Amino acid sequence: MIHIYTDQNLLTAANRPHVFPLLFDLWYNKAPDPKISKHYQLTTPIEEADILIYPIAINRAITQFGVKALKRQLQQWKTHQKPIWTYTEGDYGISLNDEQIWQFRFGGFDSLLTANTQIMPAFIPDPCSIQKTRFFELEKAKMPQIGFVGFSSTKLNVWSKALAATYYGNLKRLLGKDPTDFQGFYPAAYKRKQVLTTLEQSPLIETSFIHRDQYRAGAIAPAQRQKTTAQFFENIFQNPYTLCMRGAGNFSVRFYEVLAAGRIPVLIKTDVRLPLPEQINWDAHCVMIDTPATTARELYQFHQAISDTDFRAIQTRNRQLWQTHLTRESYFCTLHNALKSSL
Repeated sequence: MIHIYTDQNLLTAANRPHVFPLLFDLWYNKAPDPKISKHYQLTTPIEEADILIYPIAINRAITQFGVKALKRQLQQWKTHQKPIWTYTEGDYGISLNDEQIWQFRFGGFDSLLTANTQIMPAFIPDPCSIQKTRFFELEKAKMPQIGFVGFSSTKLNVWSKALAATYYGNLKRLLGKDPTDFQGFYPAAYKRKQVLTTLEQSPLIETSFIHRDQYRAGAIAPAQRQKTTAQFFENIFQNPYTLCMRGAGNFSVRFYEVLAAGRIPVLIKTDVRLPLPEQINWDAHCVMIDTPATTARELYQFHQAISDTDFRAIQTRNRQLWQTHLTRESYFCTLHNALKSSL
């Protein structure tokens, strides 16, 4: 059991969408997963705690209270000589170079992140529930079949908007109006289109792509969003492989959606750090691509080398991996087991 102290005054209804994810189960959820209650417990005396958790995303806290107030709170907590867990929500993280502070975020650049930075998976609904289907395996076909549905475009205005957004974001960071890390220019939709076009031209693979000119095809109305969501997951379920590339932040939500569906992600590596690297052998669950130009050839080689039995088995293992390590509850339970001996 790990005992947690947090500032309960900030666990308000307004802050619920911004709460450190573990605290959602420990505070807001009226029927928390029993596994969470078995592994973690809130405690009021700070002296009895094993770890201290800042209750809301620190980028939210900076917006509400300012940088100085957040630093004062963290500095005060540091005097107790206990690990402090913080969380950054959204596409970009905030780097706090302090060995006592553990930073939880969804993405970032592995070569720039500290050793105590924890990458969380995107906590997503179960695709099987969304599509009202049970998990099923696909049989191995002669050629690899790869799918993708999403925003991809090489139009100049798309590239220009990405460039403008990067410069504007970094200007805000330079002026102290945005506390998140500085970002290099990465036109995600433009780069996706380039890779997808190359794959469509390859004789080594079969493709099933739906290119969108906007995010979620610009769907706003509930009926439109429901339709585009159904198309998105139908494509994932119908294809054993799905191309996964980063978006604005250096991570892919699609990557976790593919695993949850029991399919095989083809991940274009961009100095990404994946969750729980000490507990998960990621090479056993996906096709990792270092050079986008070689994606078709590497996927073909992977597909030819895998047996029919292992092809079905990897799908089942990926579905199980999501259930046992990558849901919100299972992620923090796995983290508990990894950290308990060091606390």
